[in-house]
Amino acid sequence: LDLAERALRHDLAQCADVDGSLQVDDGWRSVLYLGTGSTGIGLALAAFLKHRTGTGLGEALASIRLAARGQFTVFPGLLDGRAGLLYFLTAAGHGADDAAALQGHRRDLWRHAVPHGDGLAFPGRHLVRLSM
Repeated sequence: LDLAERALRHDLAQCADVDGSLQVDDGWRSVLYLGTGSTGIGLALAAFLKHRTGTGLGEALASIRLAARGQFTVFPGLLDGRAGLLYFLTAAGHGADDAAALQGHRRDLWRHAVPHGDGLAFPGRHLVRLSM
């Protein structure tokens, strides 16, 4: 757990405060996605905090949850889009604000759906391919 805490603190040091939320500072943009952003760190942090408390890292998780509540996202995917934010809030969300944001992500997932054949598909990474 000591090594995990050290790794989490290292990753959190790469984050910036964006209007009260915590997002990875990528140099030219702030990233909150599961694959490369703060919600990925938050998923590991939530698992860590189940085993160790009193580290002062709970506030970081709350700030990452705030980032995941934002309803605008260009991409639908798990690692870099709405599905990942939805997953993060399902796994690490807490309280009425997170529940409302989770419901919003579920509701808005349809915005990414593309009619394809007899069903629906969702654009893949960078909206280049369709996933059925």
